[in-house]
Amino acid sequence: PPGVYSRRWWTVSARAFEQLCREEDVDVVVSQSAAAFGILGRLAGRPLVVNVYGGTPAGTFLSEWRNVSSFRKAVHLTLAGVPEYLLNIRRWWRALLPAAQAINVDSAEGHEALIRGFRLSPERVHVLLNGIELDAYRSERNLRDAVRTRLGADADDRVVLMMGTANRQKGLDIGLRAFAAARRSAPVKLWVVGDGPSLGDLRRLVEDLGVGREVTFLGHVPFAEAAQHFLGADIFLNPTRRNEGLQVVVISAMAAGNAVISSDVGGVRSAITHGVNGLLVRRGDLSGFTAMLDRLLADPPLARQLAVEARRTAEETFDINRVARRFLEVVAPLVGKGNRRVMRVCCLTVQTLAHVVGGMAQQTLLMARDLVRLGHHVTVLTTRHPHGHEMAEADGV
Repeated sequence: PPGVYSRRWWTVSARAFEQLCREEDVDVVVSQSAAAFGILGRLAGRPLVVNVYGGTPAGTFLSEWRNVSSFRKAVHLTLAGVPEYLLNIRRWWRALLPAAQAINVDSAEGHEALIRGFRLSPERVHVLLNGIELDAYRSERNLRDAVRTRLGADADDRVVLMMGTANRQKGLDIGLRAFAAARRSAPVKLWVVGDGPSLGDLRRLVEDLGVGREVTFLGHVPFAEAAQHFLGADIFLNPTRRNEGLQVVVISAMAAGNAVISSDVGGVRSAITHGVNGLLVRRGDLSGFTAMLDRLLADPPLARQLAVEARRTAEETFDINRVARRFLEVVAPLVGKGNRRVMRVCCLTVQTLAHVVGGMAQQTLLMARDLVRLGHHVTVLTTRHPHGHEMAEADGV
């Protein structure tokens, strides 16, 4: 299944990789997270690059444990999650990371954690920030107005946006409570983008808080349409409880010129400097999120100032073209073919190339597309999706 490591994935990906190598000369192999574990014995001297998202596996596991919301889930994590981590996840990483000639991590915080957690030599570990296509986030007044009108926001409304999977880890319940408690000197709307197991609970919470008329649940939004929602918003709220890497939704909001209020977790500090281009709040601090939202709603000039600086940061740091060139700077010395101009890259990921917002799937697609634009050849081995092939073709990969 998409997104799941399994014996089936290791076997099928290894066969597909061997077939690819018979058909063309692969110069370098890129593993998105642990996806290339199944081909470690088949590299035949080809350099391996591992891209790590969100820091160490231990940090991710502990984050899941901290966010257990029921006794049933605690039992499940104890009986299934702990053995999975001890028997499989640690084994995958302890095999992959020493075999890699280069390791890319999506934030400075994750970079340090990975070096400490696996005792890696620092010269092999690089910071490769996530990237986005900035052109998709260039605001045009008519587009902004059209989005707001379609979603029921008037010209004078302040619009707050949250985007993420509807589960406890993403903290959308914190955002809803902060929104309900925030003081309003003008009409304010909240758009919630995302689907997931907690969506029903969030809808009930909105009714209990008495803000049903001000909150709109938009469900799943395809990647191609996500930028419009950022462009229609004024403030982006990111109350995640999870130990995240550098979240794509955060840099997308910055690129769209949103004032960002985010949990101070993981890789967020690689994007946001508190009080300069956004506001940071201690993880899980409802009163902190309420206070910061109060502050921006009461002070539109401050919100605009933070938004302008956020856009500037995105332009200077998160352009996918810059990120792709940084990737090539890491990879080119490993290929060992002198000044060969065109590289053939094989990338493995269990995240299907569906048009989702954020995560490895989006980064895989954007990076592959940009490398193709730069004249290189990219083959992505991924899990089957009913529309994955068509979507990849439509995006020129």
